[in-house]
Amino acid sequence: MRYGVVRVSPDLPPPNVQRRLIEAAGCDIVLEERQPTAASQRNLFHLLFGLRSGDEVLVHTLGAFEATTGDLARLMRRFFEA
Repeated sequence: MRYGVVRVSPDLPPPNVQRRLIEAAGCDIVLEERQPTAASQRNLFHLLFGLRSGDEVLVHTLGAFEATTGDLARLMRRFFEA
């Protein structure tokens, strides 16, 4: 499964630009947050930590995760394990 993550952030292109690029890359599921909250961030990480072998995640930049360096390191380790 190929997931695309679209987030609203002043550091990222507008969501419609992110979505267009992700759809062009052939993502099966696009996860889009218009109003990021702590709860939506937890839900996103819960989904991402549950990825299986062969799954892919596309984001414009790692900044789309709006996570601490430690959280990003754990997420990247999980990606490599999957």
